[in-house]
Amino acid sequence: MTVAGIDPGQTGGLGIIYADGSTMCLDVPFAGKAPDWQKWARSWWFALSEAQPEDIAIESVSAMPKQGVSSTFKFGETLGFVHGICLLACPNAVIHWPSPALWKRKMGVSSDKKETSAEARRLFPKMTSDLARVKDNGKAEALLIALYLKKFG
Repeated sequence: MTVAGIDPGQTGGLGIIYADGSTMCLDVPFAGKAPDWQKWARSWWFALSEAQPEDIAIESVSAMPKQGVSSTFKFGETLGFVHGICLLACPNAVIHWPSPALWKRKMGVSSDKKETSAEARRLFPKMTSDLARVKDNGKAEALLIALYLKKFG
């Protein structure tokens, strides 16, 4: 079974685990300091439509306390954008919404980004170069979310 995991933030990522165990991941493309929305839509839509995962897990995130109205709105916009790409690329996929606390507990990791990145590199050694930088944490978490779905979904 092919599955996909998504860390939906602007510094997030898409991770796909194919039925044969191979993996791929994509980050959010940027143009300067802002996401390149068109490139983001094209690259994630293409990857998802080619993979046709049976199940997709999008991390169920929400606004954080003391987060400003503008950043909360932008975060919601990003979450809706990612959800829309999934619905268009994979209309038959079942979409799951695991909370960060749930998938991290099941995968045995904390909220520490260095820890989640290290665990993803350990579990996916062929992806080490794709997960080497600090800013690759979104891709690392996306792969862990996909693995959570494959194991516990």
